[in-house]
Amino acid sequence: MTCRDIELAVATRFDYRANVIVPNVSWGLFGNGMEVDLVIVRPSGYCVEVEIKVSAADIKRDRLKHHQHRHRLLRQSWFAVPESLSQHPDIPEAAGVIAVTENEHGQKYCTAVRAGAINKDAVKLSDKQVRDLGRLAAMRIWTLKAALIDRCRELSELKRK
Repeated sequence: MTCRDIELAVATRFDYRANVIVPNVSWGLFGNGMEVDLVIVRPSGYCVEVEIKVSAADIKRDRLKHHQHRHRLLRQSWFAVPESLSQHPDIPEAAGVIAVTENEHGQKYCTAVRAGAINKDAVKLSDKQVRDLGRLAAMRIWTLKAALIDRCRELSELKRK
């Protein structure tokens, strides 16, 4: 199971129609060089972090991060992992765990194994921060569309040959 497989399953689980969900946020929102695999902004204005891990080594490496998934803008943190890693002992105790499983048809789905602790000191994102995240998401969409169009052209040319 790939990082992208997990990312799409988690975005569906958290309902990208109801929440602002942005992948790979590493710009100034969190400062200190903190990077978040998925940022989810709920309608309440609170922010949720999802870290995506695909291997035990990936989970272990995460323990080296100085921030340990604590930030005043993070109301809750989750680790999304393949089901086989959902009980890994190096997943932080305060983090929720989402197990991603693939069914016989190749569809991925999420199961919450445990909920993450709520950071009662978390603050809501400002309107400007939400707009900035939305702008980042939009930039990613247009970049992705351009890449898809280029790839479709390449495939079309290969078929003609």
